[in-house]
Amino acid sequence: MRVDPRALKITADILLAFLPVDMALDATGVWIADRGGGAVVRIDPQANEVAGTVKVGRNPIAIAAGVGSLWVADADDDTVTRVDPKRGTVLATIQVGPNPTHIAAGEDGVWVTVHPG
Repeated sequence: MRVDPRALKITADILLAFLPVDMALDATGVWIADRGGGAVVRIDPQANEVAGTVKVGRNPIAIAAGVGSLWVADADDDTVTRVDPKRGTVLATIQVGPNPTHIAAGEDGVWVTVHPG
């Protein structure tokens, strides 16, 4: 759902064919992790509809936007996938350790939490 923060009301209801687990916002739109589909999905904020999908791994659980990219933590593959949001393509897949669960991105880097079990 899209919410107008000033009016505190829902302005759009966007139906998805999956249960979203995390989302991030950048200049290209709203990106949502599709855990069951192994992808991230872009929502176009102008049209309020799904505008693209990028396959990223078996179990994308967390997503962040920063440093000009999307960063997706994949709990099953023990990786972080770097996505070019403008082209909708995978730039790199980085091994990070067991079961990454959260991710944050800023101007100086990307932080990932892992759970060694």
